[in-house]
Amino acid sequence: MSSTFPDKNNGRIYFDPCDRITLGGVSFKVLMANSEGYLLVPEQENPITQQFTHRDLQAHNLAGNLRVDRNFFNPKKKNKEHFCEEFDLGLLKPEHQEQLGVRYAYCESIQRLRGAGKVQTSHVSFKAAFGDIKLLAERLFDEFMGRADETQKRYGGTTKVGLHSVCPRTLWEWDKAYRHYGLSGLVDQRWKAGRRGCRLCAASEDLLNKCVCDYQHPDQPTKESIVRGTVDAFYAENVRRSDQGLPQLPTPSRKTVLSRINELDAFETAVLREGKEAAHRKFYPVGAGL
Repeated sequence: MSSTFPDKNNGRIYFDPCDRITLGGVSFKVLMANSEGYLLVPEQENPITQQFTHRDLQAHNLAGNLRVDRNFFNPKKKNKEHFCEEFDLGLLKPEHQEQLGVRYAYCESIQRLRGAGKVQTSHVSFKAAFGDIKLLAERLFDEFMGRADETQKRYGGTTKVGLHSVCPRTLWEWDKAYRHYGLSGLVDQRWKAGRRGCRLCAASEDLLNKCVCDYQHPDQPTKESIVRGTVDAFYAENVRRSDQGLPQLPTPSRKTVLSRINELDAFETAVLREGKEAAHRKFYPVGAGL
């Protein structure tokens, strides 16, 4: 989670509704702003709303007691972090893996050069050091793609295929995502294009599988009852996750649930729902003597 520290100047300090403000070790949520300052609510049980004037906040800032976590309570940001934690890079197609490799190579190159004091986090610095950034990125790209020994291709001669150039602004955006979320933060939404497989995260997959397996119960529930049960199960789970401050799980569609039911082994399902003898009569109707 990125944090920012307001500059120590004589101007007013402004907060966004999703920011978390920490004053003297106590964390607050922003309730509302008014002409005098801000109404802040402590993150604790039975909180009491407190008024902080702009002068109070400036005094805390000058004393070094003010910390602001930008967008800390933004649900979209939490969902992004959740996605990055659980995303399986194996879902990417080869072309998307290559796109990811390019971004990773540039970002890792910047990170290493920044650690060596050769690059700063700014558009100007990225532009000035682009030659060094690209040179190191090309080697890192080959390592990422597992082609360290295949860096040369022959097209009527022997040439090395290099990475395409990237503008400083794009580098800055990639670097920011890489620092905040790691490698998965560099994955964009194009990996979903033309994809018809499941896009559920691991937690959603586990819960969905439990719900679908209920179809094999001896009580022989209908497919529609499993669909309704799945919706109810995801609702209950999201209520629990909301109480714990966890991101919400996407509820699978009716089509997805029915598709998973149809993917169950037919014979095994018949054995569990109807019994072994009924399943054998259904799947093996011909007697052994014929």
